[in-house]
Amino acid sequence: MLSFVQSVRGKLALALGFLMLESLATGAFSIAKLGEVSKISARLSDETAAVSVLGDLARTSQTLSVGSLLEHFAQDDTARQTYAQHGAEARSAFAKSWSQYSDMVSGPVESAKAATLRKAWQHFLAVQEEVADLDKAGLHDEAAGVLMNDLQQEGAAFFAAVQDVQTFRQTQADAAKAQAKRVNASARFWILAAMGSLTAVCVLTGVTLTLSISRPLGRLTEAMLKLAAQDMRANIKETGAVPTA
Repeated sequence: MLSFVQSVRGKLALALGFLMLESLATGAFSIAKLGEVSKISARLSDETAAVSVLGDLARTSQTLSVGSLLEHFAQDDTARQTYAQHGAEARSAFAKSWSQYSDMVSGPVESAKAATLRKAWQHFLAVQEEVADLDKAGLHDEAAGVLMNDLQQEGAAFFAAVQDVQTFRQTQADAAKAQAKRVNASARFWILAAMGSLTAVCVLTGVTLTLSISRPLGRLTEAMLKLAAQDMRANIKETGAVPTA
């Protein structure tokens, strides 16, 4: 066994075996990191989509608040109907965005925040309907009071609830980005380290095999030259296993 390890064939077999094992380990590590990066990318995509939808909700909430003011203080019925139509379209857009976001909610923390947002949205709609009903009944002063007090408070609470969820999702997205950077840096370091190790093994193997072959051949050549010169004192010392075995 020892003679085989010391031979050229044995050294070459050991080197190739080591290179194969390290190559397999590097490949498995790369595949694992690729899977991890893919999962993080999918998560980041979901977080970005949620932040975008929540941004739409925030803008729509502001549109609804302003629309209620414009509708109430409209100069004529035509303008009032126009603002009312815009308000209906905004409510429809909000409902659509909410339906998209509700499918993205995950975890108990976000579920609680989403429930708060939905409650604030319902309160805002209820007060908005109250203002519209008072206006239709001709109670403009009472409608103005509800508009400037209750509706403004509910609108502020509604917008704050949207921003709370949006901030939560943005924090999640930032965390996913940071994790992706860490994974990429780790993968890059270990892959480069593995490549450096493979290179070092290749160089070491080449040098070892070269010396294992060239040194005995050099001594043999020197002895043959002495014999050719009629020098019978030439001697070839055996230093170990035959390298070409």
